[in-house]
Amino acid sequence: FHLRNITRLCPTLLLTVAEKLINTFVFSRTDYGNALLAGMYLSSKISSNHRLGLSDSGSEGSWKWVDGTPVDMSDKYWNAGEPNNVVNEDCGELKKSKLNDTPCSINNPWICEKTA
Repeated sequence: FHLRNITRLCPTLLLTVAEKLINTFVFSRTDYGNALLAGMYLSSKISSNHRLGLSDSGSEGSWKWVDGTPVDMSDKYWNAGEPNNVVNEDCGELKKSKLNDTPCSINNPWICEKTA
């Protein structure tokens, strides 16, 4: 994986970031929560919030990964009080080791798959 300072979707992202993190850290593909544990490791190594491939722009409150898979809405995966949709927050990011909703216009770096 590599970090990119762009506001558009990474061109090499073929699977969701969660799926790739699960594979990288040898977690079960059926437990997206484990991907967040991997995200905790990543976020401890980086200083800013990073955009992930999730959004509810298709239908407010219906969060999905870029491949259309629904996001686990358990409170344990989201920061306290999130997602709260303040000021049209339709994109997801990794913030303090958990998920947060943020406006898609915010210029945060992405966590992307890097082709070999």
